[in-house]
Amino acid sequence: MQNSLNLQENREVKSLRIGLSEVVNGFFSDKLEQFLIPKLQSLEVQTGLIPQILEDFENGLLDIAIAPDISDRPARIRHLILEESYFVFCNNRFCKELRNFEKDAFRGVELPFISYRSNSADRRKAQSFLRRIGLNSTVSYELENTRSVIRAVENGLGWTILPPLNILLGDDTSLLSVRKIDDPGLKKRLFIATDRPMLKPMVEELEALFFETFDFLCGYDNSEVFRTLKTGMKLPELIS
Repeated sequence: MQNSLNLQENREVKSLRIGLSEVVNGFFSDKLEQFLIPKLQSLEVQTGLIPQILEDFENGLLDIAIAPDISDRPARIRHLILEESYFVFCNNRFCKELRNFEKDAFRGVELPFISYRSNSADRRKAQSFLRRIGLNSTVSYELENTRSVIRAVENGLGWTILPPLNILLGDDTSLLSVRKIDDPGLKKRLFIATDRPMLKPMVEELEALFFETFDFLCGYDNSEVFRTLKTGMKLPELIS
């Protein structure tokens, strides 16, 4: 019934509640707000850890969400906007250890592993990969969010496994060494979604804005590290 009413509604969208994962917020929120504020009477942008964004979206507290792991279900409008491979990150001073990662499938690495405190999808995927290769990573730093994890790696406190978009929350890519993990099971998919049919045109506009911002970003940063990371960042085929 609610879907039918939404479809019949012809009024303009006057207010929006949008949820952004922490990483997306880091590079996209300014563009998004510049684009939306002139069009709306009210805009609320919520950012934070992915589990909370997903929970609020599933409970109807957000009109649009831009985050990984958004489930598909009947009547939900969901667009894939980015697919990422996972990389190993460590400080440059440990580049020898990073080469050993490649040779020995990470075995014998004594450098501490840095991870999220929350039970995030990135953490689950990284831990699953480490178990598959038989590496004990129980001794680690557990931090609250992506920005903290990246900064800890930049400061040489340890190493981590993350998708490349996360590196945008760091301070200086020149401090980092990276290696791509060629594992089909390690992929991260970013979506934009809504449960309100009347918002489909808005979702498509925001999708186009995301691609425009993403293209600018990837063309702007020409550091060696970021050029390597780009090999793991893929737009959907129909878009690219």
